[in-house]
Amino acid sequence: MRELLFSVIIPVYNTRRYLQECLQSAVGQTLEDAEFICIDDGSTDGCAEILAAFAQKDARVRVIRQKNAGLSAARNRGMEAAQGEYLCFLDSDDLLMCDALEMMRACILQERPDMVLFECEVFCTPQVREIPPDILRRSRAYAGRWNGEQLYVDMYRAGDYRCMVWSQCMRRAFAEEKRLRFDAGLLYEDELFSLRAMLAAESVRHLYRPLYRYRQRSDSIVNSPRSLLKLISKLHIALEEAGLCVQGGISSAARFCVLDAAKGMLKNVRSEYAGYFSDA
Repeated sequence: MRELLFSVIIPVYNTRRYLQECLQSAVGQTLEDAEFICIDDGSTDGCAEILAAFAQKDARVRVIRQKNAGLSAARNRGMEAAQGEYLCFLDSDDLLMCDALEMMRACILQERPDMVLFECEVFCTPQVREIPPDILRRSRAYAGRWNGEQLYVDMYRAGDYRCMVWSQCMRRAFAEEKRLRFDAGLLYEDELFSLRAMLAAESVRHLYRPLYRYRQRSDSIVNSPRSLLKLISKLHIALEEAGLCVQGGISSAARFCVLDAAKGMLKNVRSEYAGYFSDA
């Protein structure tokens, strides 16, 4: 049986308000060579009914249900179930541009790179102050074929590095070979996953085009109040980043950038959590 080109992994948890629109953006792609793996992470708001309806209408939609274990565990479950040559990630409150997979395919067919990076467009719910749609866009195109470590360094130095896992796709065999998985039980799981992937990738291409629509909403994890779990997650990331440098195997330029990111994370923690325990 011919291998599918894309597996789109969609973790779902209590996003009924946005789920219909999200799934429609997935199944409505101009390229049909894909499966859509929806991991219902213990939703209690009626997401299951929406997922079941889509799965009944479209055989490409696969639904996996599990007890609530968090975003990392849901994404890992999707990676384990995936059958496509390339993995993509779509959060259940966001959208894919209608030709996203077709644009990725055009890039992939040239040389089957380990990773493809692309741009996103930001849009806001009414409760959130409007921000420019291109606020996360990189400053320029990084044309040609890149080694992942070198591209990370160049993007980091230019302020163009983005860790969001939904702004990339990667070859599934590469992810398996490098044993790439999300750290379960933590927040900001994209940070380490994407960094490990970039440092390990031998070939990366960049599409200077928005293929993803990221919804900024007031009740998202990013916009939620500070918490002990957020604090632990940030400290864990900083320590893991420092550990990558101690292990060796990366260039001095990459080591400098990774350590600088770790120091920036710790500086952020110190500022954001000053007086946190005394206030508790």
